[in-house]
Amino acid sequence: MKTLSNLWGWSQERFPLAQGIFVAVLFTTGVLYGRFMSAADSFVMGWGDVAGFFACWAVFLMLRIFDEHKDYEEDLHNHPERVLQSGRITLGHLKVLGLVAIAGQGAYSLWCDGGVGTVTFYWLAVLGWSVLMAVEFFVPRWLNAHMPIYGASHMLIMPLILAWLMRIGASGEMLTTPAWWLAGMAFFAGCTYELTRKAWGAEEERDTVPSYARVFGTTGVAVAISLVLGVAAVASVGMVQVILGSVVGWAWFVAPMAGWVLVVLSVSKYAKDPTVKARKANEAMVGLGMLAAYATPLVALIVERGITWQ
Repeated sequence: MKTLSNLWGWSQERFPLAQGIFVAVLFTTGVLYGRFMSAADSFVMGWGDVAGFFACWAVFLMLRIFDEHKDYEEDLHNHPERVLQSGRITLGHLKVLGLVAIAGQGAYSLWCDGGVGTVTFYWLAVLGWSVLMAVEFFVPRWLNAHMPIYGASHMLIMPLILAWLMRIGASGEMLTTPAWWLAGMAFFAGCTYELTRKAWGAEEERDTVPSYARVFGTTGVAVAISLVLGVAAVASVGMVQVILGSVVGWAWFVAPMAGWVLVVLSVSKYAKDPTVKARKANEAMVGLGMLAAYATPLVALIVERGITWQ
């Protein structure tokens, strides 16, 4: 029981359940877009999709566990107070949890295919890229010396995850509409998150901890976050146009553009005064901006096709 309690403490610290809201929106957007591109019927969701959400959630849990193994020694030095680094749980505990997460993803993919098929193929692509990320593509020293390339290489996992989700939604069938808008949104929204989570407050900066604020300067990283999320917001509206099949009205710009404006205001404050408070505000606003980018095409999908539960 104590181990379970400590694993819960680790989860709250490193993989909070609140992230499930974002995963739910991402999962539903990807799956419904796959159904939109493979059939003309209204959308039907059921308990199989609930299982799919947990499989998607398990992918992000797996990525976190891979990161915990990859960064263990560095975090032992920089964050000895954390649940893992303080010895309240071990890497062995996380290995077991990671294997359960991988098994769940694989089992769900095989179930979707009724054996080995397209969904399983795309899941294996997600798993393979995740493993390459875990070993830092076998060039860890070079990648860590080139942070922008490091971040971009890791965020390529997002289009792969969305491709897997679209294949789940399409039941392995061919997709009839190009998915570039969704792939682009996933990549650039992911890059926004990567930039934000490693743009520290001035008092948090350490030579041993990677920092985009040191690479670009606080003003530079603020501009980078604004530009990259702006591209994700444009891709979000581009998806809406594909879904609705016409030039979209101004109302569809409101949520992604409002999210972008909130982020611009937040990072502008951070650029002038890079405190811990400002860094945390950036993370909160970027989370809202990403949520708005994914939720807008999701709403368009539901408006266009309707949705029922069975």
